[in-house]
Amino acid sequence: VLSKAALALPGAIGWTPHIVHAHDWQTGLVPALLQRGFCKALPATRSVYTIHNIAFQGAFPGHDMRLAGLDPWLFNPMHSEHFGRFNMLKTGIAFADRVTTVSKRYAEEIQTPEFGWTLDAVIRHHGYKVSGITNGIDARAWDPASDPMLPAHFDAEDLAGKLACKEALRKELGLVPAEGACLVALVSRLTEQKGIDLLIDAVSPYIIAGRMQLAVLGSGDLHLENRLAALQARHPGWVHAWYGYNEALAHRMVAGADAFVVPSRFEPCGLTQMYAMRYGTLPLVRFTGGLADTVRDVSIGDGTGFSFGPIDLGHFSAALDRCLGLYQHFPAEWRAAQRRGMTTDFSWDKAATGYVDLYRGMTWT
Repeated sequence: VLSKAALALPGAIGWTPHIVHAHDWQTGLVPALLQRGFCKALPATRSVYTIHNIAFQGAFPGHDMRLAGLDPWLFNPMHSEHFGRFNMLKTGIAFADRVTTVSKRYAEEIQTPEFGWTLDAVIRHHGYKVSGITNGIDARAWDPASDPMLPAHFDAEDLAGKLACKEALRKELGLVPAEGACLVALVSRLTEQKGIDLLIDAVSPYIIAGRMQLAVLGSGDLHLENRLAALQARHPGWVHAWYGYNEALAHRMVAGADAFVVPSRFEPCGLTQMYAMRYGTLPLVRFTGGLADTVRDVSIGDGTGFSFGPIDLGHFSAALDRCLGLYQHFPAEWRAAQRRGMTTDFSWDKAATGYVDLYRGMTWT
C-alpha cells in the first residue's frame, strides 16, 4: 500500500518526478512497480534504491507476492525469489535503475559472502549499477560550539570546554575523578553486531590498571545488558551503563569522553564515529563499512582515530592499548588528532553532492 500510494501521489497532484528514490526492503516494490508500469503517469521516471543494511531483507512466503500486484512469473531467481521466498530487498535491487549504499566500502563489502547475507551474488550481478555514497551528519544539531545540551562549549581552537564536559559527565555518572584515566564512551544498540561482547571482554585489565573508565549508553540484548551490569558491579566508580534512549545524555557523553568505541562486526555507515570526531573525541573502530571510510588511523600520520581489522579480542585489545597509550604519553599528538577530526567536514552539505551527481547522471537535463 505504501509503495503504490507513493507512485500514485505524483499523478494526483499533477507532478512528474524525474527520479523516485526508495530506501530499504520496506519500499522494495517501488522500483518494480514503476518499471512494470503500475503508474502510467510516470513512464519516464527512473528509480534509485538505497540499501541501508542488507541484513534486513523483507522475506515473505512466495504466495504473498500476489498481494504486491506483481506478475506471478517474476517469482524467479532473477527477480523476486530468493531461497523459495518472496524477497522485497532483492526485488528492489533487481528492478532499480541505480542501487546505492550508505558508504563506499559497504558497497564493496556486500558483494562478498562475509557481508552479503546471501545476496552477494545478486549484488555482484547488478554491480554495474551499484555505488556507495557515505552518509553525513546534521552539523548544526551536533556542534560543540553551540550544543544546548552541553554544560560547556568548545571548538577546535579552544578545547577548555571539553575538559569541563568531562568533569561534569563523570559527576553525572558517578565516576571517580581518576587523574590520567582516559574516559571511553559507547553509545549504541547493545547487540553482537556492534561488538559489545568484545568491549566487555577487553576492558577489565585497563580499568584495574587505572588507564581507562567506561561509560555506556544503549539498550538491546538482555544478556549483554546483564554482562555490562556485572562489569559495572566489579568496577564501581570506573564503569557506568545507562540502559535506554537518552538524546541529551548521548550528546554529553560524546562531548565529555576522550575516546569513543565502535567495534562493530559490520557497519553500513555509522554516525556516532562522526559525531565523536566533531566533538574532539577520538573514535576506535573496526575497519569495516562506513567506519573505514570516515576514520583514518593515527598511525598514518594525519589520522583522526584508531582502527583494527580482524574481529577478535587480540586485535581489538591492541587497538585499545594504542589508543590509551597515545592519550597518556603523547598529549600533543592526541590534541592534533582531535583538531583534525573536528575540522573534517562530515556534514550533509558535502554528502549530498554525491546524490546530486548521481541524479544528474540519470537524467537528460
